[in-house]
Amino acid sequence: MEKEAVAIFINNSFKDEDQKYQLELMKVVQEEYEKICERNYKESQKSCESKIECIFAPLEEKIRDGSYMTPGGYKEYCNDLKLATSEYRSEGGRGVKGEEVLKEYLERKASIGEAILSADQSLTEAEQRAEAEQARREASERENRAMEEQLVVQERLRADQQRTYEENVNQLMERMERDSRNAIAEHDRVLQARLKEQSDLLQQGFDDKASQMQREIDALKDAKAQEVENRPSFISKALDTVGTAATMFLPGIFPKIGGMALKLFSKLF
Repeated sequence: MEKEAVAIFINNSFKDEDQKYQLELMKVVQEEYEKICERNYKESQKSCESKIECIFAPLEEKIRDGSYMTPGGYKEYCNDLKLATSEYRSEGGRGVKGEEVLKEYLERKASIGEAILSADQSLTEAEQRAEAEQARREASERENRAMEEQLVVQERLRADQQRTYEENVNQLMERMERDSRNAIAEHDRVLQARLKEQSDLLQQGFDDKASQMQREIDALKDAKAQEVENRPSFISKALDTVGTAATMFLPGIFPKIGGMALKLFSKLF
């Protein structure tokens, strides 16, 4: 879908020599992508909170009625917490914030767990210290899971941005190649027409007019040569412009822009 949108936009942006429309397209596509990402985040947050509310409901009920505030209650609390956590993680449709929302929920429950642990008279002081240390390790593990989850999301974002950039550059270069070929073909068509006119003038004995036309023919040849000569620098400038825009609109791929542009540019020359 995005490829077709880029192609239509570029093809309709006639004589976009400063890549004004190309840059506008990059901005619009990125803004739309950010809206989609934001919507996905909100939907994931809402979905995960709903799942947690449902799955952890029995545990919340036992907290409210004080079931865990008895000897052996901390072990029961930990087992229930572990089972609910496993059930939550086995649920599909959690989206991009599955671990983050779980971490936030369990962080809010940390003080309750500490209170249950302190109230559990079946545990010695040493056992309570060991359980507290275990709780800290589990909290650290949840933090790492949430960070890894976001790293995956960021990598997906970077890959999407890279794909968008490459699609923009590919379409831009295809259009510029086509425009360049058309310009050269037009020069050739006009040049051949002028050469024929000059030949006809010479055959008819109009040497002065043929001589005057020679200057026009030379100008056409120079224009064609200039078109061919300027083509690499013009494309390079366009790539630089798009690359600069990408650092603003697609920041996730900034370190790779130069290499990608050079690779694409080298395919032409």
